[in-house]
Amino acid sequence: MNRAILRRGTLRWLEGLSRLLIKRFGSHTTLGEMRAAIIAQQAIYAYKPLTVTEIARRSGQPKQSVSRWAKRVPWLVLKDKPNDGRSKVIDCEDRERLVSYADEIALMIARLVDSYDGDPTEIRAALKKLEGVPMQMPRH
Repeated sequence: MNRAILRRGTLRWLEGLSRLLIKRFGSHTTLGEMRAAIIAQQAIYAYKPLTVTEIARRSGQPKQSVSRWAKRVPWLVLKDKPNDGRSKVIDCEDRERLVSYADEIALMIARLVDSYDGDPTEIRAALKKLEGVPMQMPRH
């Protein structure tokens, strides 16, 4: 496949994905906050809620930002971690809403992938390469 066509298709796909994220999280939300939200929701969906500290570590966001974000989402709740009164876990008050949200996102992403002109395995390979990229730029 011609590299220029691949680049244009990839940029179109990324533009669509960014539109999807802005629609879901709003234009005021940073990518780091979006990542923290997705990490928290993924853990809740797997019935393994994470602490604010763990979400902050995984997302590269400050703990205060993660905690503030969780308090803004009406269907999430901060609970004391069992056997540790100091740590808080982010959990869900409305699991049905979380499942509905996950289904909606999956459908939107499937539409984006279907509209991609290139080979879908190229998307998987590109995402795999991104897994090793650090979440934050090194500080000097």
